[in-house]
Amino acid sequence: MKPDDQATVPSRRDNRQIIRPPGQSASRFGEKERPVAVILPQTTVRKVEGRWQRQPPAGDLGGDDLQIYVDRWRQASAAGAEPHDGRAAIAYIRIELEDGGGIEFGILQRTPQLVLWRRDNGLQYTFLEAAGRTLLEVPGEPKK
Repeated sequence: MKPDDQATVPSRRDNRQIIRPPGQSASRFGEKERPVAVILPQTTVRKVEGRWQRQPPAGDLGGDDLQIYVDRWRQASAAGAEPHDGRAAIAYIRIELEDGGGIEFGILQRTPQLVLWRRDNGLQYTFLEAAGRTLLEVPGEPKK
Protein backbone atom coordinates (compact mmCIF):
# COMPACT_ATOMS: atom_id res chain seq x y z
CA MET A 1 0.00 0.00 0.00
CA LYS A 2 1.41 3.40 -0.96
CA PRO A 3 1.34 6.23 1.58
CA ASP A 4 -1.32 7.99 -0.54
CA ASP A 5 -3.62 4.99 -0.03
CA GLN A 6 -3.68 5.24 3.77
CA ALA A 7 -5.44 7.31 6.36
CA THR A 8 -4.12 8.01 9.82
CA VAL A 9 -6.06 7.90 13.04
CA PRO A 10 -4.53 10.08 15.73
CA SER A 11 -4.14 8.53 19.17
CA ARG A 12 -5.48 10.56 22.06
CA ARG A 13 -2.94 9.30 24.61
CA ASP A 14 0.13 10.53 22.78
CA ASN A 15 1.32 11.39 19.32
CA ARG A 16 1.24 7.83 17.95
CA GLN A 17 -0.94 7.18 14.94
CA ILE A 18 -2.64 4.08 13.61
CA ILE A 19 -2.53 3.68 9.85
CA ARG A 20 -5.48 2.04 8.12
CA PRO A 21 -6.85 1.93 4.57
CA PRO A 22 -9.18 4.80 3.59
CA GLY A 23 -12.87 4.13 4.04
CA GLN A 24 -12.31 1.39 6.63
CA SER A 25 -13.93 2.26 9.93
CA ALA A 26 -11.88 1.68 13.02
CA SER A 27 -13.67 -1.52 14.03
CA ARG A 28 -15.75 -2.58 11.04
CA PHE A 29 -15.60 -6.25 10.22
CA GLY A 30 -13.83 -7.30 7.05
CA GLU A 31 -15.89 -8.25 4.00
CA LYS A 32 -15.62 -11.96 4.83
CA GLU A 33 -16.27 -11.50 8.56
CA ARG A 34 -20.02 -12.18 8.75
CA PRO A 35 -21.36 -12.54 12.30
CA VAL A 36 -23.59 -15.49 13.18
CA ALA A 37 -23.51 -14.88 16.95
CA VAL A 38 -22.80 -12.06 19.38
CA ILE A 39 -21.97 -13.49 22.81
CA LEU A 40 -22.03 -10.94 25.61
CA PRO A 41 -21.56 -11.62 29.33
CA GLN A 42 -25.32 -11.40 30.00
CA THR A 43 -26.87 -12.80 26.81
CA THR A 44 -26.29 -14.28 23.38
CA VAL A 45 -27.78 -13.33 20.02
CA ARG A 46 -27.38 -16.20 17.55
CA LYS A 47 -28.57 -16.98 14.04
CA VAL A 48 -30.43 -20.30 14.08
CA GLU A 49 -31.87 -21.69 10.85
CA GLY A 50 -31.69 -18.25 9.23
CA ARG A 51 -33.37 -16.38 12.12
CA TRP A 52 -31.81 -14.34 14.90
CA GLN A 53 -32.66 -15.52 18.42
CA ARG A 54 -31.81 -14.17 21.84
CA GLN A 55 -30.76 -16.43 24.71
CA PRO A 56 -32.14 -16.21 27.26
CA PRO A 57 -35.37 -15.22 25.48
CA ALA A 58 -36.87 -11.84 26.40
CA GLY A 59 -40.25 -10.30 25.79
CA ASP A 60 -41.87 -9.89 22.42
CA LEU A 61 -38.84 -9.54 20.17
CA GLY A 62 -38.92 -9.88 16.44
CA GLY A 63 -36.08 -11.06 14.27
CA ASP A 64 -35.83 -7.57 12.81
CA ASP A 65 -34.94 -6.11 16.23
CA LEU A 66 -32.09 -8.59 16.58
CA GLN A 67 -30.96 -8.10 12.96
CA ILE A 68 -30.71 -4.36 13.61
CA TYR A 69 -28.67 -5.08 16.73
CA VAL A 70 -26.22 -7.35 14.85
CA ASP A 71 -25.99 -4.75 12.08
CA ARG A 72 -24.91 -2.20 14.70
CA TRP A 73 -21.92 -4.42 15.41
CA ARG A 74 -21.13 -4.86 11.72
CA GLN A 75 -21.34 -1.12 11.07
CA ALA A 76 -19.81 0.14 14.31
CA SER A 77 -17.35 2.96 13.88
CA ALA A 78 -15.06 3.87 16.73
CA ALA A 79 -14.13 7.45 17.57
CA GLY A 80 -10.54 6.34 18.00
CA ALA A 81 -8.19 3.38 17.75
CA GLU A 82 -4.80 2.82 19.32
CA PRO A 83 -2.58 -0.02 20.47
CA HIS A 84 -3.84 -1.89 23.55
CA ASP A 85 -2.62 -0.09 26.65
CA GLY A 86 -2.19 -3.27 28.69
CA ARG A 87 -5.27 -2.96 30.90
CA ALA A 88 -6.99 -6.19 31.85
CA ALA A 89 -10.45 -6.77 30.43
CA ILE A 90 -13.37 -6.64 32.86
CA ALA A 91 -15.45 -8.93 30.61
CA TYR A 92 -15.36 -10.40 27.11
CA ILE A 93 -17.55 -10.31 24.01
CA ARG A 94 -17.17 -12.96 21.35
CA ILE A 95 -18.41 -12.59 17.79
CA GLU A 96 -18.74 -15.94 16.02
CA LEU A 97 -18.35 -15.77 12.26
CA GLU A 98 -20.00 -17.59 9.38
CA ASP A 99 -16.68 -19.18 8.37
CA GLY A 100 -16.33 -20.81 11.81
CA GLY A 101 -13.84 -18.27 13.11
CA GLY A 102 -14.39 -15.72 15.79
CA ILE A 103 -13.35 -12.32 17.08
CA GLU A 104 -12.91 -11.67 20.78
CA PHE A 105 -13.20 -8.23 22.32
CA GLY A 106 -12.17 -7.43 25.86
CA ILE A 107 -14.25 -4.76 27.55
CA LEU A 108 -11.72 -2.38 29.09
CA GLN A 109 -14.17 0.36 30.07
CA ARG A 110 -17.96 0.78 29.86
CA THR A 111 -18.42 4.45 30.83
CA PRO A 112 -18.25 7.27 30.08
CA GLN A 113 -16.99 5.83 26.79
CA LEU A 114 -16.90 2.19 25.76
CA VAL A 115 -13.37 0.91 25.19
CA LEU A 116 -13.01 -2.48 23.50
CA TRP A 117 -9.76 -4.35 22.88
CA ARG A 118 -9.83 -6.48 19.74
CA ARG A 119 -7.42 -9.22 20.75
CA ASP A 120 -6.53 -10.50 17.26
CA ASN A 121 -5.13 -7.17 16.08
CA GLY A 122 -3.96 -5.75 19.42
CA LEU A 123 -5.91 -2.52 19.05
CA GLN A 124 -8.33 -0.92 21.44
CA TYR A 125 -11.27 1.06 20.12
CA THR A 126 -13.02 3.93 21.87
CA PHE A 127 -16.73 4.46 21.20
CA LEU A 128 -18.58 7.59 22.26
CA GLU A 129 -21.14 6.99 25.00
CA ALA A 130 -24.26 6.62 22.82
CA ALA A 131 -22.52 4.40 20.25
CA GLY A 132 -21.09 2.19 22.97
CA ARG A 133 -24.47 1.82 24.63
CA THR A 134 -26.04 0.56 21.38
CA LEU A 135 -23.42 -2.21 21.21
CA LEU A 136 -23.93 -3.36 24.80
CA GLU A 137 -27.73 -3.02 25.08
CA VAL A 138 -29.33 -6.05 23.46
CA PRO A 139 -33.01 -5.67 22.50
CA GLY A 140 -35.28 -7.02 25.21
CA GLU A 141 -33.08 -5.90 28.11
CA PRO A 142 -34.36 -3.33 30.56
CA LYS A 143 -32.85 0.13 29.95
CA LYS A 144 -30.18 1.14 32.47
